[in-house]
Amino acid sequence: MKRYSAVAVANEFLALAEYSHDITPMKLMKLVYFAHAWSWGFYGRPLIDEEFQAWRYGPVSPSLYQAMKEYGDTPIMSPLKVVMAWDFQQIIVEPHVDRDDTEAKDIIRLVWQEYGKYSAARLSQITHGSGTPWWQVSNRYGGNIPPWVTIPEESISEYYGDMVKASEGK
Repeated sequence: MKRYSAVAVANEFLALAEYSHDITPMKLMKLVYFAHAWSWGFYGRPLIDEEFQAWRYGPVSPSLYQAMKEYGDTPIMSPLKVVMAWDFQQIIVEPHVDRDDTEAKDIIRLVWQEYGKYSAARLSQITHGSGTPWWQVSNRYGGNIPPWVTIPEESISEYYGDMVKASEGK
């Protein structure tokens, strides 16, 4: 499994949802975070090629935030695109996960099956739960998280790895 941009993973969720009317930027951000987190838990390695920051409403991928910000709180009804610079030109691309990357596709499908039914607000509550990696960062700053603070990958790996181990021990 290789690492992907948060936008590529987001586009996989949008395709699974068949661009439904309930996929808002906040919900999509949480789904992408969970895919990244559960990749750490199941495979011991990240899915996303950047760190997540601890923002007021939970974990945020800055690049995904930029790709979605034009939607505000309205549903996303088409694939997300990013502008890339190449050879002094700008190219608009629609990133996706490699078709034959079964580990990445499996994690994304698993997260969709487990979390896709929940609202953005409910997903935010889950990421804010006591002991979660986001909660650990928020707690460290007394709830006043400064800008650009990242959620340590070690915290994500440990928390979700422990959850996988606990579920396997049942």
